[in-house]
Amino acid sequence: MKSAFYGWIEASLRYTGRFGPREKTTYQDIFQVSAPTVSRHQEFVANAMEEASETALFHRALNGHVKGGKLLLLADAKLPSQSVFARVPTLESWLEDTFGGLYFHNECVFRDQADAEIVRLLIRSLVDNKVLRIQYHSKTGIISRTISPHIIVKVAGRLHLRAFDHYRNGYRDYVLSRISQIQTMEDSSSSFIGREHDHEWNSYVTVEVREKTIFNKNETQAIRMDFGLEENGMRPMRVREPLAPYLVDIEDDNFKSPVNIVLKSRP
Repeated sequence: MKSAFYGWIEASLRYTGRFGPREKTTYQDIFQVSAPTVSRHQEFVANAMEEASETALFHRALNGHVKGGKLLLLADAKLPSQSVFARVPTLESWLEDTFGGLYFHNECVFRDQADAEIVRLLIRSLVDNKVLRIQYHSKTGIISRTISPHIIVKVAGRLHLRAFDHYRNGYRDYVLSRISQIQTMEDSSSSFIGREHDHEWNSYVTVEVREKTIFNKNETQAIRMDFGLEENGMRPMRVREPLAPYLVDIEDDNFKSPVNIVLKSRP
């Protein structure tokens, strides 16, 4: 659990260069810790990050303590290129925690979520290695499947369940919001089959993000910066094999958006 604590402080330092009163207040609200605990945590993070960078990073008093009881990066501080702690939140997560509704607003078309009753049984099955019977709405109709789930994946904006399909005798993906019924098979004749046999999941392939050639020079440069593309207009990504189909060619003939978003009226 503490890795999440420390990771949140590291995120504050990477995204703002400080861990001051505003960040401390948010930190206390999220993790429900006392002010003395916050001080201990920030000291631990400061020491760990300076040890990883092998140089001074923070403003300190002559006695070695951080000035003003807060972490503030030196102007020439060089943070470690890799995260020091394992659970550093993404920029969006940290912005939502710290500035949600004030300096950060997230607007997008969300996919629907699975019902809580379905999620509860699903999570229990994942943790307890229980076989499930589900009713699923595929693009060809309503189907029933006996499955052994092993991981929930967020890819291309929606949550999928990766599971062994006992009918198909292989691993398949199921969109969580399309599961309409679920039950635990306590007396099932089918034994639970875990991820250890999912060879595709344990294999990696490289996909490549490529720029299109229909833009002018300035537009092309902006797109390269947006997607982190190299000078050749490409960026390789190493991904798990079963996830690759969701990431490639999402805007050409292999993918047709099922919805249109239009402006209905102006105020």
